[in-house]
Amino acid sequence: TIIATGARTILINEVPKPWWIKSTWRPSNCSALAADIDIERCAFPSFDPRSTKKFETVREVQASIVAATGVETWNLDDAICPEHRCSQFVDGTPTFGDDGHIASAGIPRLQERIRELLQTP
Repeated sequence: TIIATGARTILINEVPKPWWIKSTWRPSNCSALAADIDIERCAFPSFDPRSTKKFETVREVQASIVAATGVETWNLDDAICPEHRCSQFVDGTPTFGDDGHIASAGIPRLQERIRELLQTP
């Protein structure tokens, strides 16, 4: 296996997603006019992913993979949901493009975190 070669093997944790809170939020629910007037009204409600059953389930699966394989785990949650709060915007930048995908504007936050992790032995 790859792990047996001594190569660095990494499992990147699933980042939280708005649909974990059973959100009915969709960007298509907000018109361009509404977004122009008050972009925050077009956002999904902020949430703490740790309070969701999906978070628990995903982390349990990931923990079992780590236990079985010994792979290194990278957690990117804080890059997308600082201080355990997921919201549509972080520092005025959209983080989610829909209820399950990172917005292209949010990718630099992930890149920065991955760069930091790559530099850690």
